[in-house]
Amino acid sequence: MAQHKDRDKRPVGCQIEFANVPEELRILKQWILWRYDWSVKNGAWSKVPYQINGQNAASDNPDTWSTFDSILVTYEGAKASYDGVGFMFSPESGYVGVDVDECVTDDGEHHLNAFGSRVMERLNTYTELSPSMTGIHCIGKAEKFDGMNRTHNGNKIEAYS
Repeated sequence: MAQHKDRDKRPVGCQIEFANVPEELRILKQWILWRYDWSVKNGAWSKVPYQINGQNAASDNPDTWSTFDSILVTYEGAKASYDGVGFMFSPESGYVGVDVDECVTDDGEHHLNAFGSRVMERLNTYTELSPSMTGIHCIGKAEKFDGMNRTHNGNKIEAYS
C-alpha cells in the first residue's frame, strides 16, 4: 500500500465486490475486517486487522479469524467502522497470496500495466484490486514457501504463504 502520511486525509479503499470471491475461499475461516487507523509510531495511516467483535485480529492467530459469512454480516452492518475485509494465510489451507504494487493506472478506469497483466495471466488465480487501487492481490493454491519481496522494473511484488 502506498504510504499515506497526511493525517488529515484518511485513505479511502476500493469498492468491495463480494460476489466475485470464489466459493472455495468463502468456506475457509480465514477472514478478517480491516480499517485505516493512524499510527503515531509510523506517522502514517495503516491497515489494521479486526475481528467481528471489534478487537484486533492477528495474522498469526487463527482464533482471531472468522468465516466469510460472519465477516460480511458484520461489515454490512458496520460499514462506517471498517474499510474492508481481508483474507489471512495459513500453511494448512494451501493458499498463497501475491501482492503486486503500482501496476494499475487510473484514468477514470483501472488498467493493468504489462507487468501486472503478465502476473495475473501466469498465476490464473482469484485476483482483486488492492485497497489502494494501484495494485492487485492474487490468491490461489500453491505449496508453502518462505515468502518473497522483490522489485521488477519498478513494480514491487510480494508473496505470502
